[in-house]
Amino acid sequence: MRRSVAIGAMMLGIMLVSGMAMAQQSAAQERTVSAVEQALDQRDGTLEAFYAVRDYQAAWTRESRVEALVEALKELAEDGLEPTDYGADRLLPEFRQAQAGGDLARGRFDTRATRILLTALRHLHHGKVDPNNIDADWKVPINAQLPPMGAIVRAVDTGEIAALLDSVRPSYAPYERLRQGLARHRHIQRLGGWPMLPEGGPTLRLGETHPDVALLRERLAQDGELEVMAADPSILPAADLEAPDPRRFDADLEAAVRRFQNRHPLETDGVVGPRTGRPSMCRWASESTRFASTWSVPAG
Repeated sequence: MRRSVAIGAMMLGIMLVSGMAMAQQSAAQERTVSAVEQALDQRDGTLEAFYAVRDYQAAWTRESRVEALVEALKELAEDGLEPTDYGADRLLPEFRQAQAGGDLARGRFDTRATRILLTALRHLHHGKVDPNNIDADWKVPINAQLPPMGAIVRAVDTGEIAALLDSVRPSYAPYERLRQGLARHRHIQRLGGWPMLPEGGPTLRLGETHPDVALLRERLAQDGELEVMAADPSILPAADLEAPDPRRFDADLEAAVRRFQNRHPLETDGVVGPRTGRPSMCRWASESTRFASTWSVPAG
């Protein structure tokens, strides 16, 4: 009899402890839900749709998920987007600070991280600049359709955020050429940049000789026009090589200038002057790293 009473008391104790643990877990979940919902005071339809799929449960509860987001944001630099615009350098410290704070701090961080991801998806998918804000007569529709919200939620839960961003990157050939051009220009910058023609210099044309012509050759060679570089006979003095004067504007250089003008586009006359190339040779390096981030993708 006493043994039965003891066993019964033990079972009752286990049930009470288990019930208390479940109640505490439920209360913790309720606090998280309330914190996320409170952080959604400023109603954002897309943001709210994300949390509606999750039943308003927090998404960024693991540091590994935040790390995956940070790494994916850093890769956006290859598309001409600036990772620091999305707080890539601050997300991990902010996550750790929020985890050490209260439920509301965690809820606010959670909604901020989600908003950053959704913004990055939009910018990568159809551009950072809305052409309708620049040209009131813009008629070409923009394809702004992102992946289904369920797919976005799954990517966050599995940490496959880089793959999610890859899935929205434009597949158009012109966009890929922009990315390749940006990578090439940044490589040139890492090597020390482009030889720049002095502003206000003379017009350069076929048959003329001027020190700026040698700089022009170097500048075009950086763009891939390697044939315009004159050989340096001092490298192999025993070969008794004869090289053209690099300061002389010859026919090969004129052809390379025409190709440069056609690419940018400028008047294709083979002359480097105030309206046909010299300003581009002076400023192109500083502008080249900004061109991909304004890309907008037409619908269709």
